[in-house]
Amino acid sequence: MILFYGTFVPLQGIEHIIRAAKILTDTEFRFRLVGDGQTRQSAVELAEHLGLRNVEFPGLMTQRDLVDEMARSSIVLGVFGTSKKANRVIPHKLFEALACGRPVLTGDTEAIREGLEGDEVATCAVGDPYSLAHAISELMADRDRLDSLAAAGLASFQSSFAREPQSRRLLRELELTMRAA
Repeated sequence: MILFYGTFVPLQGIEHIIRAAKILTDTEFRFRLVGDGQTRQSAVELAEHLGLRNVEFPGLMTQRDLVDEMARSSIVLGVFGTSKKANRVIPHKLFEALACGRPVLTGDTEAIREGLEGDEVATCAVGDPYSLAHAISELMADRDRLDSLAAAGLASFQSSFAREPQSRRLLRELELTMRAA
């Protein structure tokens, strides 16, 4: 299962995920788009218009159910929008997926290139359903790559993004600020 969850805001590029699902309609891949928000209704309408049977919209979930959903997923999807904001952010859900030890596929953005080393997540071109579909197909065909992404992502989260390393980083910044004052 390919999992996306979010608030369906435009920067997430849901339409590109749906169009990638259309490209992959003759595969065994199933997409679950969890959540609700601004573009959800248009996303459902697009999936219906395209006649997709490989896409589900289960709606909102509790945090516990979402963690269970992640555990069952083969890939957790990030954001694929083309806005300036989409290029500048690493969404919190990517860190959640890394913390859960799940393989992540997201758009290749400046924020991703600056904020992560490169082997923790797989990337594809933003705004390009063909690139996304190709990346999904390649990942799903390579269990070793999925396992490697999951392990590298979890290790990166634990060493750089968990509470302890973030606390140390904050304390260092505060000390530098205090010295400069």
